[in-house]
Amino acid sequence: MSDVSKEEIEKAAHEYVEALDGYRKLVDESVSVFGPGVSIFELKVITIETLKELRKAEAKASKARKKWHKLIRLYRGF
Repeated sequence: MSDVSKEEIEKAAHEYVEALDGYRKLVDESVSVFGPGVSIFELKVITIETLKELRKAEAKASKARKKWHKLIRLYRGF
């Protein structure tokens, strides 16, 4: 077994969930989805700043996910 603790893995998972929630919130603010049983997307006006925020949030979530997965592999000895 590695030097990675369950607490480190849980912390990394928590960071990933928070980053993903932040990204999803930005996406929800940028796209409207509505309709009973049918998904209809209506884009709102997206500025360059919004796109930069979306990219930054997506990168943060991706980095957090990779960290979490790396710790899981180290813990299990993969």
